[in-house]
Amino acid sequence: MKQFDVTIENKMGALAELCDMLARNAINIKAISTDIRNGFGIVHLVTEDHKTTKETLQKSKFKFDETEILAVRLPDRPGELAKAAKLLSRAKINIENLFLLGGDGEFKEIAFKVSDIDKAKEVLK
Repeated sequence: MKQFDVTIENKMGALAELCDMLARNAINIKAISTDIRNGFGIVHLVTEDHKTTKETLQKSKFKFDETEILAVRLPDRPGELAKAAKLLSRAKINIENLFLLGGDGEFKEIAFKVSDIDKAKEVLK
């Protein structure tokens, strides 16, 4: 699974422009968050089709970074995310960010961007 960190202008309509471009290319957003860094907007995206997303972004004016992330299913009850975070911490793996991808009431799917994805796969399997 891939996460795209897209740089946009920090102005009205910039997020709409990015999302419209993705929609025109039939790219469905699974998870999204934004923040501001050095006066620019950073849009963190997880989509259903990372290949088409990458191709679309490459053809656009937007600058972006692509990172592999780890999707993990956790039971949907208090403390499960804390358990996963503790396991990663004990293994000296930093959680750089995470997304809630969805849930069904019994489980939640969380996407982790971590400092060592291969080690995290072993720790959280």
